[in-house]
Amino acid sequence: MQFEFQPQGEGFLSARDAETLARKNWERVAENLGLDQSLFTSKIIRSRINEGSPRIVMRINGPDHPQFVFKMGLNPSKADVLKHEVAAQKYATGLFLNDDKFHVPEIIHVDEVNQILLMEHVEGLTAHDNLLLGKSSEGRANVLCQCGQWIGKLHERSKIRENIVNPNAVIKHLRSMKEKVDTGVVRVAGRKKYLSYVPKAIEMAETARGKITTLATAHGDMNLRNIVLGPKGVSVFDFNDTKILPIGHDLARFFVAFGNFFFPNGSKSTDWFETDLNSFFEGYGPQHRFDPSFTYLMGVQILNDWAKIPKKKEMRNNLHVRRWAGLQTLAQLVFE
Repeated sequence: MQFEFQPQGEGFLSARDAETLARKNWERVAENLGLDQSLFTSKIIRSRINEGSPRIVMRINGPDHPQFVFKMGLNPSKADVLKHEVAAQKYATGLFLNDDKFHVPEIIHVDEVNQILLMEHVEGLTAHDNLLLGKSSEGRANVLCQCGQWIGKLHERSKIRENIVNPNAVIKHLRSMKEKVDTGVVRVAGRKKYLSYVPKAIEMAETARGKITTLATAHGDMNLRNIVLGPKGVSVFDFNDTKILPIGHDLARFFVAFGNFFFPNGSKSTDWFETDLNSFFEGYGPQHRFDPSFTYLMGVQILNDWAKIPKKKEMRNNLHVRRWAGLQTLAQLVFE
């Protein structure tokens, strides 16, 4: 059965209508699974309506504790995305089977037609929220170390082989972006500074050429909101796709997402970033601290995220403002 979905013009459902639809669809899923609706309540924990991958996320509470997470995509043109996400999460579940400390939540139910995923709820706080609530450098170091441990296990258990760095595709992408910004096809904040950094990113890629990195399964969206630290260990979800990539892709994605939000305001010292890197790689594996793919992909990820910041200040929300400040800080650390 296909559930009703009525996009509005070129946009999507209103937030209220989308949330109503999500609850209705949860009721239908529960009925199909033979669950007694009277024993459960639902709470919206994320409502993203007008961005690239709009979705509703609900926590489904059982009689005594949270039991499931219900996700519903809202973009019919991206129906295949869920299929890839589920395949990647199921693969990763196998890698962490019977592990007492590192986990991937179990998938309970999938409806690809209606972009619905029901999975096990994991007790704890996201790494992002842990860092927001952190009151000491020791707490920050511990969170980063635990994140490093889980990502390290993923890459270790899915390792394909050692591989020679070939940055041709990345350099082509960087040159294409520079041309688009040069010609005004793409408008970016801080255009002059952005254009000055692209050649430096290309130079970093060329420096990495021919060096040895590791190929492994990538998570694809390795950010701190997809990592939960709880009493039973570390759990990760929201996989992007099952792709074999240099480990630097996940590492760069994680550290740019971390650094562009949790940089210390007003700090003129760069010691904080080295300290954070050391904390993470204590868990991930110190031998990978200077992996060549990570070193140059950090610069690429910074520029990719930079291009997503609205050029006009009035178009930026609070998250854009924070990330814009963080990206400029990271760019100085990496490029200057």
